[in-house]
Amino acid sequence: MIEENSIQNILIITLVTIFLSACASPSQKNGISSNRFNQISSEQASKESVKSLILKTDGVTISDQIIDKFYTRMKKQFPDAPDSYWNDLSKEFNTNYILDLFIPIYQKHLSEKDIKNISLFYDTETGKKLIKYYPIIMQEFSTVSQKKAREFAMKAYEKYKSFSEALSKEVKMLNKELPKMINANIRFDRISLKGKHWLYNYTLINQTKEDLEISNFSSDMTQKIKNAQCNNSKIQYALNNNGSFTFSYQDRDKTPIVDIVINKSNCL
Repeated sequence: MIEENSIQNILIITLVTIFLSACASPSQKNGISSNRFNQISSEQASKESVKSLILKTDGVTISDQIIDKFYTRMKKQFPDAPDSYWNDLSKEFNTNYILDLFIPIYQKHLSEKDIKNISLFYDTETGKKLIKYYPIIMQEFSTVSQKKAREFAMKAYEKYKSFSEALSKEVKMLNKELPKMINANIRFDRISLKGKHWLYNYTLINQTKEDLEISNFSSDMTQKIKNAQCNNSKIQYALNNNGSFTFSYQDRDKTPIVDIVINKSNCL
């Protein structure tokens, strides 16, 4: 069974997009005398005036086409629903139903004078021309924008790929110098990178986990890492771009001791 609220929401979103697009042109005068505008009152827009404007801008025709396509797609997804179900549903969820929901929004933001002024514009040759060519303009824009979007996506991918490869190369270069001793007890083993998360692996070569007071060790190392890393310009750049660092310690028997995570909030 199809959820009625889902259908209602989809239809409303579709129609809002169409109607706003149709009425989004500048309200220039184009030869209409200012007296005609001034003669229109500022009272609340009537339901009839709003419907007239929507009809004039061909919003209903376009929305009918979209609703027909919507039901066609839905019927393919729910082929077992009987015709009577769809007939009953279409009687409720149709253009007139959506208009009745949509009109009060017009009335909330636009007065009768506003609606008449917009309507007068669409009565001009310029307004009629805009109504005629607006679908064509949007279709051509859609074609151009889709092409440019694909080009931009490819460019963005290549840039990301180059950036990712550079980071991977840097990690490999750093790992060539590892493992190495940081002090008499701690060995820096390896660096790995997954997305924006850096993992630094260390081993305490002279101690086991049982030899340590874990909370004290963790607190001490966390403070040392913060002091060293939070003032590092490269680390700061990574943190400011949603990166994070984990400093992972294990004992001489390769038993995990503690993971210390450094992110932007830790360095504030």
